[in-house]
Amino acid sequence: MEHHQCHLDGNESAECWISDVLDGIPLDEKSLPIDRINKCITCDAFAEAIERSTGRRRSDRVMTQAINRFLALFSNYNRELNDMADSLKEKIEELTVLKTVAEALLKATDLKKGLKIFLSGITSGEAFGFNRAVVFLVNHPRHRLEGVLGLGHLNVSSYGKTWDRLQREKLSFDQIVEKILNETDEPDNALSTAVAKIHIPLRINLGILPKSVILRKSFRIEEFKDEHSADKQVLGLFDRNPCAVVPIISKEVVLGVVVVDNPVTRRCISDEELSTLETLSYMTAARIDNLILQNQLELRVAQLEHVNALLQDNKNYLVETEPLIEAGRMATTIAHEIKTPLVTIAGYAMRAKKEHADGKDISHNLDVMLEEISRLEKLAGGILDFSRERKLTLETLDLNTLINETLDIVTDKLSYSNIEVIKNLCDKNLYIKVDRNRMKQVLFNLIDNAMQAMPDGGKLEVSTGTGSTYRWFKIKDTGCGMSKETVEQLFKPFYTTKSAGCGLGLPVSRRIVNDHGGYLEVESIPGEQSVFTVNLPAADEV
Repeated sequence: MEHHQCHLDGNESAECWISDVLDGIPLDEKSLPIDRINKCITCDAFAEAIERSTGRRRSDRVMTQAINRFLALFSNYNRELNDMADSLKEKIEELTVLKTVAEALLKATDLKKGLKIFLSGITSGEAFGFNRAVVFLVNHPRHRLEGVLGLGHLNVSSYGKTWDRLQREKLSFDQIVEKILNETDEPDNALSTAVAKIHIPLRINLGILPKSVILRKSFRIEEFKDEHSADKQVLGLFDRNPCAVVPIISKEVVLGVVVVDNPVTRRCISDEELSTLETLSYMTAARIDNLILQNQLELRVAQLEHVNALLQDNKNYLVETEPLIEAGRMATTIAHEIKTPLVTIAGYAMRAKKEHADGKDISHNLDVMLEEISRLEKLAGGILDFSRERKLTLETLDLNTLINETLDIVTDKLSYSNIEVIKNLCDKNLYIKVDRNRMKQVLFNLIDNAMQAMPDGGKLEVSTGTGSTYRWFKIKDTGCGMSKETVEQLFKPFYTTKSAGCGLGLPVSRRIVNDHGGYLEVESIPGEQSVFTVNLPAADEV
């Protein structure tokens, strides 16, 4: 018996299943694949076999028509199944890309990488396969859309090289994402550079992009018309190709828009593709929102770090220049303080010279000159005390003993000034580690300051005490007191409210106390009293 050759897919060596049937070979699933049945419908040998089987009886003709009908229906169903399988495959690829993009965005450490992964998903050939995609984000403070990033090329001719390279590398989408996550910062491509120059105010009459943001709606432009004249910036970027605009919305807030087109394949964007792009935008919006907030936070931190660096530089500059400023201020004050007695001395010297020539008594003139010279000596001594190098000779001693030694020296002076001394010293030894002479100088200065505050006499109370880590002594007077403004100026060099002072005693005293690791406090009630408290670190008992 003659055997027919099946010409399925050009394979003439394949045996036709009809020949097998004619030879009495039973059929099974393996010997009758679906693709062969589809081929039989257009096969001459199969048509001849059907024709021969058709007899004159009505039942034979019905059976032949039924077979042809069933075969046609089977072929249609099989074609629909194949279409559904292809569509299902595309959906699976899209869902895979969606899943990969969502997972990769969680790993993205900055906004730029996150957006690049997002755009890679949109342009991936495994799923969406758009030729080009760009992102614009909303700048809420400036109320405008700003171009951020693009994936693709400005020039269509550049795509050939890129696609050839991708074919050679044969990277899967997972590998592309991994490459983005691991890559270091790279310069923007020409498309991103062009996109970054586009800023569009959020007014609905200024084009499709702001309209998409304001209306929270996607748009598909198949043909550019006069009504799109407001989109000149974007039209120039996309060469007037058909495109689609989809808003990126997270928690009812529009973050921006993504714009896609197909400048190479010229493939129109279907409703289904637009819907899928909206799904991707919706799924990734929350993470993009987080990356935007993170980017804003990083920018804010960078700004604060910059401001902090400037403040530190300014602080260092002020620290470096403060001694010069202080020296200049002191030089001016010293010049003023010295000038007054010098002018007085010069005036009385001229008067003494003239009166001496006239045979008059010049003793008064000489007394005034000596008084002014004494004043200059005190001023010079104060300046030396304030500016000299502060080397301390430390020793451990009892604070009460130091107080008694100092008061013994000034007792007569206080008595002569009609000042009663009241001692309220702690009943136990208070050990401190100090320079004896320098600390006595502090006591002399504070006692002298109290005496000047009580020109008509009064009471001077000296007390001592202890804290957890400090020992203290207080000098309290019943003098005129001071205002808050005076207390704030008290430790500035050459500031004084006394007619007989040079304004260096208190600044020198505070510096000595600070050099010992202590601190000096002042409390004053105008018209009643002033209290100076010196706190010094406690020392171990000798």
